[in-house]
Amino acid sequence: LFPYVQNKRIYGSAFCFRILSVLDEDKNDYVKILRSLFEEKEVIFVGGGEPFPGLVKVRAFIQTPLVNAFDEYHGLLAEIQAQVMSFSKPCVLLSCGITATALSAELNAMGITAYDVGLCLTKRLAPFI
Repeated sequence: LFPYVQNKRIYGSAFCFRILSVLDEDKNDYVKILRSLFEEKEVIFVGGGEPFPGLVKVRAFIQTPLVNAFDEYHGLLAEIQAQVMSFSKPCVLLSCGITATALSAELNAMGITAYDVGLCLTKRLAPFI
């Protein structure tokens, strides 16, 4: 992750959040870098499961369907946009499959910081938090 992280750059791909690709001796540093991405941000978590306990403080949670979330794309986009207006430093974390990838791209194009964090971040990071 170190060679790829650049200051003032917005990332929308879940590949930044694939802990299984990180060498064991680097995992603690990796978690510190992840936490730093969300420091001083007001996190809006969008997904079909529980937000990340111990990694970030979630200010708002938008539930998505566990399957076929893309069917709700426009409704999710509108709900995210409405939630973003409630915060001064919003950061949207998306965990809803390919829908997260598309939403992340669209939200970042609108100037809203959004990350597609993948589907399994919570379970795989648990031993390091």
